[in-house]
Amino acid sequence: DPRLEIASKSLSFRFRFADQDAVVASVDLPLRNSGSASARDVVLEYSSGSGAGRRSKPLSFAGGELKRILSDFPWSEAAAIARSGKPFFVRASYQRRDTTFSFPFAGDFLKKFFQPWDFDGWKAERHNDRTELRIRTFVVPDELAGLKLRFAVDIGESWGEVKLNGESVLPRFSGDSGELTLTTNARKGERYTIEVVVTSGAPLKKDIAFSSTFRPQSERIERFLLDSRFARDIYKIDLGDQSEITTGILNRLQAHTLQDLDGLLEPFEARIAPFAEAAKALKLHMIGNAHIDMAWLWRYTETIEVTRATFQSALDNLRRYPDFRFSHGQAHSYDWIESRYPEMFKEIQKYVEEGRWEITGGTWVESDGNIPSGESFARQYLYGKRYFKTRFGVDVINGYHPDTFGHAASLPQILSRSGMQTYTFFRPGDDERMFWWETPDGSRVFAHHPSNWYGTWSGIPDTLWTSAEKTRKKFSVADVVQFFGVGDHGGGPTRRQIEQIEQLGSIQVYPKTQMSSLGSFYASLVPQQASAPVERGEQNFVFEGCYTSQSAIKTNNRKAESLLPTAEMFASIAMLYGEEYPGRKLEGAWRNVLFNQFHDILCGSGIHDVALDADQFYAEAFAAANDVLESSLRRIASNVTTTGKDKNAVAVMLFNPLSWTRNEPAKITVKTNPGKEPRVIDARGRDVPSQIIDRKPDSTAIVFIAADIPSVGYRTFWISSQKPRESAMPSTLIMGNQWLEVSVDPKTGWVSRIYDKRANRELVKSGQYLNQLQIQEDDAPMSAWVIGLHGEPRLIGEPASVRLVESGNVRSVIRSVYGYGRSTFIQDVILYSNRAQVDFRLEADWHHRKQMIKIAFPVDVRADSVTCDIPFASIVRPADGREIVAQKWIDLSSAESPEFGITLLNDSKYGFDVKGDVIRMTALRSPTDPDPKADEGRHEFHYALYPHAGGWREGRSVRKGYEFNTPVIPLLTDQHRGPLPPASSFVQIDNPDLVLAAMKKSEDDQDIVLRVYEASGRTNRGRLSLWQPFTGAVETNLIEWNPLSLKSGVRKLQALTLDWKPTEIKTLKFSMGKNQ
Repeated sequence: DPRLEIASKSLSFRFRFADQDAVVASVDLPLRNSGSASARDVVLEYSSGSGAGRRSKPLSFAGGELKRILSDFPWSEAAAIARSGKPFFVRASYQRRDTTFSFPFAGDFLKKFFQPWDFDGWKAERHNDRTELRIRTFVVPDELAGLKLRFAVDIGESWGEVKLNGESVLPRFSGDSGELTLTTNARKGERYTIEVVVTSGAPLKKDIAFSSTFRPQSERIERFLLDSRFARDIYKIDLGDQSEITTGILNRLQAHTLQDLDGLLEPFEARIAPFAEAAKALKLHMIGNAHIDMAWLWRYTETIEVTRATFQSALDNLRRYPDFRFSHGQAHSYDWIESRYPEMFKEIQKYVEEGRWEITGGTWVESDGNIPSGESFARQYLYGKRYFKTRFGVDVINGYHPDTFGHAASLPQILSRSGMQTYTFFRPGDDERMFWWETPDGSRVFAHHPSNWYGTWSGIPDTLWTSAEKTRKKFSVADVVQFFGVGDHGGGPTRRQIEQIEQLGSIQVYPKTQMSSLGSFYASLVPQQASAPVERGEQNFVFEGCYTSQSAIKTNNRKAESLLPTAEMFASIAMLYGEEYPGRKLEGAWRNVLFNQFHDILCGSGIHDVALDADQFYAEAFAAANDVLESSLRRIASNVTTTGKDKNAVAVMLFNPLSWTRNEPAKITVKTNPGKEPRVIDARGRDVPSQIIDRKPDSTAIVFIAADIPSVGYRTFWISSQKPRESAMPSTLIMGNQWLEVSVDPKTGWVSRIYDKRANRELVKSGQYLNQLQIQEDDAPMSAWVIGLHGEPRLIGEPASVRLVESGNVRSVIRSVYGYGRSTFIQDVILYSNRAQVDFRLEADWHHRKQMIKIAFPVDVRADSVTCDIPFASIVRPADGREIVAQKWIDLSSAESPEFGITLLNDSKYGFDVKGDVIRMTALRSPTDPDPKADEGRHEFHYALYPHAGGWREGRSVRKGYEFNTPVIPLLTDQHRGPLPPASSFVQIDNPDLVLAAMKKSEDDQDIVLRVYEASGRTNRGRLSLWQPFTGAVETNLIEWNPLSLKSGVRKLQALTLDWKPTEIKTLKFSMGKNQ
């Protein structure tokens, strides 16, 4: 038999402002035939139970069928049922049966009346391929007289303008932030015309997303509704029967006498007042913010306008709402406004001074948290915090990285030594966490991972309370935070959000809700969390594909992180020899590099044009840095005696930017005459091993072994000419030097043997090859971010050729060439005569999509863990095969006796995986989202295998990583005399565990700043010596603030002996005397 049931315990309906300005209640009735037989000629009758009601047309239901029956009721009918206080009855008549369903109605009617209504009747006009106009004219009906009326519109990803009766009342908004008050006291018969101009950022291929709502408001009634609901549902307060209050409000609504509510509501308000104190013990800090991606699915040029519009919206809200506060970081965004919109910038300064606009974050941009070097992180805070201090007079102490894809273990010290006290982050994971985040030196910041996202607050009070109550119980705190505001493409807090928060603040039986700031929140929270757990380690992993996507950006980033500190170093030395320090030019170069470290740029998760813009910013930074470096080296060289044994020779000075003596192969191109080739000699006139690597009609490129180049210093060599030496190219695929013997397999082109003569051991796992090119399908949604491996890795295939292309007294090179569809690969295996490592070069012309290239090294070293280079430190991770992030090196060392290890060095890669005895480096990806052409084209990068006795500390892997990424710099000059000798060191550090990361002029005066960190993770002592006396020395933080005297460690005003805690970063500032 048929059996009709309603699949809901409550009546689902909402109000709608329909065409012809009719106010209707739209009922949505889910009616199911739970029987097996069909129900025919079903007629539904809706009523209050007394007298006949509205009847539907006959309906039919198959057995088991569910239908949603939609019916519209005029306001007068629905309101009459509600005022009667009776239930809403639905009677279903079918096949001689009657089934009646009843639903409570008055309370729901009142609640739904003050919720957003559907707003129909819009007319659309397409202006062009990017702009559309929506128009709606209405007349206020009697039902809405005396009420406040609100209008809201959501236009998706577009931008819009709202006009009311021809006047622009909302000049620019985005997404769902188009909300305004039409009137605070509607009058029957008033006419309003609303126009919404919607503009898309791209040509329209379909209709613009558009939805609108209309909402009557009465603050007193809505407060009553919320208080009664929260008192009953959340705090379980027995309020008794409230039907008399509901009926009284409905009658006043009908009679337009809502101003006469005191006698009706005061007894209720007095009854719940005793419960308010307990509810208000929990404080909700609502923080208005606008996450702005500097570039992502749009170029930075668009972000400038997004920033302007977002800041303008924030300023409008600050003027409109006295309690509103706005929080925003990223100094670069303010710099845009300062240079383009000075009057807006001045207004922002005013609100910052008033404490209503909060500067957060402290960085130049919201950078990635794993890929930038330690020095890059230091500069994010140095330039960011100094900008905020000079422009706004504030010292930012609350770190804010809401969208960053993971956070390195060394960040707490960088944060702490930048003057930061807290750190808010949202990735990875979903669970809320509060802890003291610490590094081995003892530095710590209070870290907070909130439970809710930074810009997706739903506005639903129940959800907010549930989340806040969960936090209160979990952490025993009285303060909870919720961020709000449209983000990513800017926008910021909307009027609706602000007014919802103001409304929540007025509710008695609800936590104390107020617009706040990070500073206010943490000032209250941190004292409550003094005994929070302490954590050491990284906050990873998420979006592992970003370690490799857009390889060219990462290559340029690594190059910049070597070049800029090198230019600064020698510019600061040249300054003491009369060269003007080009601080503004260097800061401009740094700003370009730091901007490109924004997480969606450096991580390779932007559109194609974002990568092109990044290339341009790098080119500008490189041009500036190279210009500084060239002029600085020439100034230093002009003070060096460069006369040699051969008066006709050209002097070549090799500069070493690292803080230890180096023996390095150096490359240089010199002019040569026909029938001659270069000859390199040292200060004693002895031949230096050299080798020709390229010839042109008037020049020759050579590589030579430069021995004993002093730390942060130089050594002079001389190049003369000689008759060409005869040399025959052997046909062997075996190379050797005093430490290693290397063999390449002729069939595969891969390394079949590396024999370490010192350790008397084979490095290649038996039956395997090193330097394998493996390819695997890599396809996943959000492919730039997410690695989606399918199937098993495949070998690239047999090479087209394998041959020895160089052989000499400096190096040997074996080259293998591979074809793979439209892509080609050239692999060089290189062995230098003075290096106990095997170098590799890969040149790829890459044209595949949704595939990944890995380079595999199955080595004869097995370990359960791998040590990875991270900013200013290293970290040990399980060798479990997952994709991990590292910088200049990773090391696999066994604990066998004697201990032995292998370090994989690289000059531009960040993604790796290690499982057991197989090390793999992620060479290239080819994602298609959001850039369909990502990584397509030519790439060149270098890497090396460095075997060593002992672990990574004994093997000096940190130094090897720096050497591989920081080449010695050649400078050709004439022979002349000067006050400095042909070889000299400007800075010396006597402890190999201490690394000089930066040497620069002070930001505030003519002092010299050196940044030195402890790299082994152990307590250390070291002596730092300068080439000339200094008159004073202090230690500062990374921002070069808060000086601390170091008199106790000074020796003869030319050396300084200090103690370093494990991984400690010291920033030392020296006042230099007159040049000696």
